[in-house]
Amino acid sequence: MWPEGGEKVIVPWREASVFVPPDNWYHQHFNVGNTPARYLALHPPRPFAKSGNEANQIEYPSEEPFIREKFEAALAQRGARSLMPAEAYKDPTYEWSYAEA
Repeated sequence: MWPEGGEKVIVPWREASVFVPPDNWYHQHFNVGNTPARYLALHPPRPFAKSGNEANQIEYPSEEPFIREKFEAALAQRGARSLMPAEAYKDPTYEWSYAEA
């Protein structure tokens, strides 16, 4: 995660972790563990939400290449590989099909 134009920070997490990105920081979620993970994203009620991208989450087609490289390197250290199809990194309208897994 990072503030616009700022240095990137990696926040390791594990089961039952809770972390709230600072206001106006960009972020992404990655799981390099052996088991599937779920993320619970909480947002303010719509009347209190800011306009624009409230969560500041970077989607795959917009991420910087080094982020994917770092993720895949972390997986490789654990003997794993990414299941994300190449289309997910190219097509902003891509939707995952669990039949592909």
